[in-house]
Amino acid sequence: EHLLMDLADADAHDIDGRLRTVGAAVQRIDAQLGAILRSIADRKAHQVLGFANLRLYAEARLGLCGSKALALVKLERESEQKSPLLLNAYREGRITWLAATALLTVISRDHEKIWVLGRICG
Repeated sequence: EHLLMDLADADAHDIDGRLRTVGAAVQRIDAQLGAILRSIADRKAHQVLGFANLRLYAEARLGLCGSKALALVKLERESEQKSPLLLNAYREGRITWLAATALLTVISRDHEKIWVLGRICG
């Protein structure tokens, strides 16, 4: 609510700051949503709830685009396998969803530090 206060009087820098705050919150929510959706998918809980697949569940119950739901689950699964460091950076908001998705195509545990941190760590 505080982000909406005095919005009509806000200048471009203030509005940009507010949008960046909202964007960071959305990213944290997406990371949490991906983890929870993965849990539903792995347990096939969507079927117990009467949905043939995760896409239909996400659309009907969450009002979420089915493709986005599947992409969040894919990011969660693949980053856990290929690079826990990437997964942590994404969950902490240090790497965007777009960057994490792009990195998944090239990242491995052997080189995750340089891809995620941008430098070699000892």
